[in-house]
Amino acid sequence: MGDKFELIWSYILEAENMANPFKERKKSISDWKKHALVMITENPTILNKAKELTQMGLRSKDALRISCALSAGCQYFLTTDDKIINKNKIT
Repeated sequence: MGDKFELIWSYILEAENMANPFKERKKSISDWKKHALVMITENPTILNKAKELTQMGLRSKDALRISCALSAGCQYFLTTDDKIINKNKIT
């Protein structure tokens, strides 16, 4: 029996993808949206947590993405963003 994963989509991911200048990437990312089971929208809790995360050194959009994941109760957060990944490395 394998683990089951559920995709969560957020307003910040939507906004960033809409600004994506690369049509093929934009479409590929948009295609994932139809597989999402939950759409996270902006709310005061997300904004407050994002503010805390920016004070810890994350960039604003990164903080919003992570805050959305936390708000959704995600157990996993997938990213290829080196700046986010390196924030968690022990030096």
